[in-house]
Amino acid sequence: MCLERSERNGYNNNEKLTDHNIADNLQISRQTIYNVHKKYMQHGLDEAIKRKNRANPPIKPKIREEIEDLILHMSYEKLPPGKVTWSYRLLAEEAMKRNLIDSISHEAVRRILQKHKKERFLAPSALETTKERMLENSDLSTNKNDESSSCQFDTDGKKITKSETILSKIREVIISDEFKNNSKQSVSDFIRNRKVNFADIILIILNTLRKTTQLEIDCFLQKYLCSKTSGYTKQSFSEARHKILPEAFVLLNQLLIELFYSDDKFKRFKNYRVLGIDGSKIQLPNNEQTRLKFGSIRNNLENYEIAQGLASTLFDLENKLIISAEIDRSDGNERKLAMKHIDDMMLMQREYDFENLLIMDRGYPLFEVIKHIENAKIKYLARTKTNFFKEVAQTKSDDEWVTIKITPSRKKHLKRQNCVVNTGDSIVVRVVKFILPNGDQETLITNLAADVATVDDCRDLYFKRWGIETRYDELKNKFEIENFSGKTPRAIEQDYHATILLSNLASLIEKDANDLYQNGNCAKKNTVIK
Repeated sequence: MCLERSERNGYNNNEKLTDHNIADNLQISRQTIYNVHKKYMQHGLDEAIKRKNRANPPIKPKIREEIEDLILHMSYEKLPPGKVTWSYRLLAEEAMKRNLIDSISHEAVRRILQKHKKERFLAPSALETTKERMLENSDLSTNKNDESSSCQFDTDGKKITKSETILSKIREVIISDEFKNNSKQSVSDFIRNRKVNFADIILIILNTLRKTTQLEIDCFLQKYLCSKTSGYTKQSFSEARHKILPEAFVLLNQLLIELFYSDDKFKRFKNYRVLGIDGSKIQLPNNEQTRLKFGSIRNNLENYEIAQGLASTLFDLENKLIISAEIDRSDGNERKLAMKHIDDMMLMQREYDFENLLIMDRGYPLFEVIKHIENAKIKYLARTKTNFFKEVAQTKSDDEWVTIKITPSRKKHLKRQNCVVNTGDSIVVRVVKFILPNGDQETLITNLAADVATVDDCRDLYFKRWGIETRYDELKNKFEIENFSGKTPRAIEQDYHATILLSNLASLIEKDANDLYQNGNCAKKNTVIK
């Protein structure tokens, strides 16, 4: 590099090289060229090409790579008796018990799992154990092809709906010791008998989303504890709720999803579960703590900052259920969140006999995202931007397949967009074009074969993506997801995932109500489901 720069400066006048030319040839930045050349001019060639020796020898990491692999492998093993999931603390305790390491904190375990893109509550062993326990003796999980298998009847001969069965199973989990032990912040939390226990706090959080906290506490105590003067205050509730991890509501929603798809009684497109993915900015309680955690936007006119977060969801467009939900910083990367949704979905996917079809808007289809989707063996359909790869833009017909390859220049361009790809990588996509009613041409890319989805099918499927926009409107205006019952980051995360859970429960109840009405099973036309 130094010789090339010297040639540029006069040693070889026949071919003058610029820093830009050298940077392109060596795939490095111009600043690196300047820094190395400066060392070369000041200290000579040896100093320029050799790294500076450390004053102190490096400290060997306490947690070696082989220990990380053992802890990661342990999280997929069979759970100890009486445990419903591998929590961070349980993994740390088990690692020390097995003499894998002298000491390790639950935070270190969290970083290890996060490094390997593995999230708490999503370990296959944990979900499988919980699912089996919840589906035990339930008609939802047996004899899928039997129309009567999903029907249960109470003692009066009244049909029990699917939503009622799922609600009953979720209630069993909420009051279980396993769920409590894996959802609390510390092992010392909720060990004493209190007037308002762990399960009560969970239910109060679910009920306070659109009421003042003290009002809901009083209503709850009067209804369930028959006490008008309990002495249980808003401050007591705030202290108790911070002992509960937000992942508790994530797990409850995952269990609802597992139960719903455990039979074949849901809508699909040719055996494909049609999913949409999208993000939306949400307003948060405006204080320093939330601005540091979630980020903010600045009001330039009045010169102040407003706390704001980024919500992202994976949504079943046909059955109106949120499969996976995340809340991140307002400046977060929506495409990274999309890939996390896909990872979460694949960890939840078990021996289902259906496939997944992901519908995306034009902000998502980058090479890295598409490659990630194909590696997960998922079908996709996405609208493209006008400046998408030229192979797509140059197609002549309204339905053809093209191959997109990563060249060195494309790799460099994608790297500036924080997209990690390798030179030589390629994807094969089907390009579908159609004319909109206003005369504009729409371009979609997919990996669906033409015998599975025609051009008209692709058009109709893409328009279903509007359902996720409608769900965000419902979350904000009907479920008031931006109306938080607490102001701390933990309370915000609890309320966010609790609202997602409630919206899914509402979808289940609405579906059952429509089914009963259409089948003529309603006792009255104006049935009110509470």
